[in-house]
Amino acid sequence: MGSTNARTVILIAIAAMLPLLTLPGCSREQADLGTEQEPLVWLLSPEGDSEQLLDSAEAIATRIYELTGLHVSPSIADSEASIVAALAERPAAAHITTLNAAAYLHASDQGMSAAALLGVRGGQSYFRAYFITHEDSGIATLGELLSGTLSPRMAIAERGSLTGYIMPLMHLREAGLDPEDESFTFVEQNNDAEVIAAVYRREIAVGAITQDLREEVAASEDFEAILEQVSILGRTDRIPQRGLQFSPVVPEAAQRQILNALLQLSEKSESQELIRGLYGWESLREHGDEPYEPVRELMRSTGVTLEEMSM
Repeated sequence: MGSTNARTVILIAIAAMLPLLTLPGCSREQADLGTEQEPLVWLLSPEGDSEQLLDSAEAIATRIYELTGLHVSPSIADSEASIVAALAERPAAAHITTLNAAAYLHASDQGMSAAALLGVRGGQSYFRAYFITHEDSGIATLGELLSGTLSPRMAIAERGSLTGYIMPLMHLREAGLDPEDESFTFVEQNNDAEVIAAVYRREIAVGAITQDLREEVAASEDFEAILEQVSILGRTDRIPQRGLQFSPVVPEAAQRQILNALLQLSEKSESQELIRGLYGWESLREHGDEPYEPVRELMRSTGVTLEEMSM
């Protein structure tokens, strides 16, 4: 009987402590973030010139400290998937991230990430992927890829990229095609220009590019010939530009301070070049989760996984 009473007392004591453990500031993981001993870890997604990207991030981290007193430690991750994995660690190994839309949605839907800012490029906080084909391909829709006159191959700029691979993968599935079908092949090119050239030469049936065809070939000597023989087959819905997100372990007050600091830096001419060093962002716009919803629905309906995204 005595042992039963002892267990009861212990259980009551634990139950009484649980509300205290959930109070803001009670977790060391949250309370100490942003100090010199526990800096906020900013994991940047790899893209473009890594040295320039890190230099810009480090300079911005210095400005954030000057404006807020918060210590931020930036570094470049190996991949989008490795950042999502860092967010999932306990304690979290990433506090600030710059995930693309697909990676953010994987993290967000597991409660590991909250959208805060979107980068602006070309005056827009969103972009689209475009599908192109040759006029002689016999293809009028993406769903006809396997029945056209050309080899059923799709050219992509980079396996693992959102616009060059993930979005085409999802749209192929939405059109009822299986990208794993042995009669279908992804052909990786170095950039959009090579994708367009492969379509123009009839080497592949469909290409996926990251900007409007006319804009991409404007400087080409074969401009008119390309536009006569290569056409846009379709385009995706709006895709949010790469943005900035926070792990939920970062206190809201710290999030707000960092947001205000970044917005301030993006509005001042003397610091805009630092912001541009982050993925070519011209400026920053405050946004929550709403712009991601179209991509979220497409990912859910087509079943794209984190493993496919990080290939």
